[in-house]
Amino acid sequence: MRRRLPALALACLAITACTGTPEQRPTPSAGWNLPSAPVSAAVPTATAAPSTTRPSAAPPPVTPGPLATTDDSARAFEHLTNLSTIAERHGHRTTGGNGYPPALDYVELTLRQAGFETTRETFLSNESVGASDLVLEIGDLDLMGTPLGGSASQGEPITAPLGFPATPQGCSQGDFDALASSVVLLEDGGCPLEQKVAAMTKVGVAGVLVAEPEGRAPQWLTNSRADFLMLSLAPDQAAQVKAMRGEPRQVRMGARVSYEVDEGVNLFATWPGTGDAKVVMMGAHLDAISPGANDNGSGVATVLALAERLAANGRAEGLRVAIWDAEEPGALGSISFAETRTPGQWSQISSYVNFDMVASPNGVLGLFGNGAALSSFEEAGKRLGIAYELIELVGTTDSEPIRILGGVDVVGVHTGSVQKITAEQARRFGSVAGEVADRCYHTFCDTLETVNTPAVRQRWGHIARLSLAGVEDLLANR
Repeated sequence: MRRRLPALALACLAITACTGTPEQRPTPSAGWNLPSAPVSAAVPTATAAPSTTRPSAAPPPVTPGPLATTDDSARAFEHLTNLSTIAERHGHRTTGGNGYPPALDYVELTLRQAGFETTRETFLSNESVGASDLVLEIGDLDLMGTPLGGSASQGEPITAPLGFPATPQGCSQGDFDALASSVVLLEDGGCPLEQKVAAMTKVGVAGVLVAEPEGRAPQWLTNSRADFLMLSLAPDQAAQVKAMRGEPRQVRMGARVSYEVDEGVNLFATWPGTGDAKVVMMGAHLDAISPGANDNGSGVATVLALAERLAANGRAEGLRVAIWDAEEPGALGSISFAETRTPGQWSQISSYVNFDMVASPNGVLGLFGNGAALSSFEEAGKRLGIAYELIELVGTTDSEPIRILGGVDVVGVHTGSVQKITAEQARRFGSVAGEVADRCYHTFCDTLETVNTPAVRQRWGHIARLSLAGVEDLLANR
């Protein structure tokens, strides 16, 4: 029987101050929440065994140069520059998209040149959603809706009254008690879409319109289908519909919704001769829903730079690198990995290190995790005098399937997304108080130019030094 992690979403992080000097670990506090991204309705399914498929015969359009610097953050920036060039030439690194394969080829070539042996695993990842014969009319107003993941198909358009829940986000059944057989307009967020759909199903709504939030995509259903058509509306169109509250309006809506399942590809690189010995895993997700410089080209670039440094220093024995696909739709690549490991394979993994968004333009240096893995990074920070924030993970990222399903100690590095920086954080990390950590989170301005600032480069240097020391400690004590 397959197991699923609850509430698949992006990492939701809560941060509290912690410096590199205290003897006692502080208790994390809640409050830094990341918004949800579209989540797949597909159940990821891994192949029975790792594939040994090599990169395509044609070389990648961009190749890594030789390791010619002792500054690991500078080397990471070289890799980020190359990944950004690949994205410019081939498109974003979306799962199943044109930009992902050449980026993965680049990563694999880098690791092979450093001396690692690589394998790939494929799995069924997120579904793309399409629609034909879409009709959405409210009186004389013609609207352009977009089907949400998990929506039912409505081939023959229906006509039903427009209704609004008692509270805008509609998170309880009572919000819909007066809306049976109505087309309901909801605000995104507030609670999982699954919770809203369950409430509306019990009441018997006829259809759903969801107002898209500014700057990000609305939620999708994770692993189920609604019984009714669900369309999202751009903010300007949603505003037009909201202005109709209190007026008796009829909605005519319909669409033939179709789904296409993408195949995801994870990459693994292991130092030769490891065999059945204990390993330390270090990973980052390569897929992106934007140009993806910070999210998460920065994480992948850091992993590559650290792997190269450990190899060059003769300290890569026992290291395994993981490059995950389909994190953005809900950590599907790492879930697939975790659900298909045997007890013997889990016993070989002593710890896991995750890098997700480590170049936030106005960020902090955040650590999260548990056990020996987190302790090693905290001790490295204290030893090197590098300030950090202790992070409590309240959602899921690629470390969570490994921690929950495998019982492995994990540590993660993260520099922030939509959280506003406090005055104390600004003082300690050189950020700007009152501004969000990454104003370009999941938007088209998440580019190399945005993250190429003195503050980011300095913080990245601290991350590289702390992380190298932490990984070396984990390798020595695995």
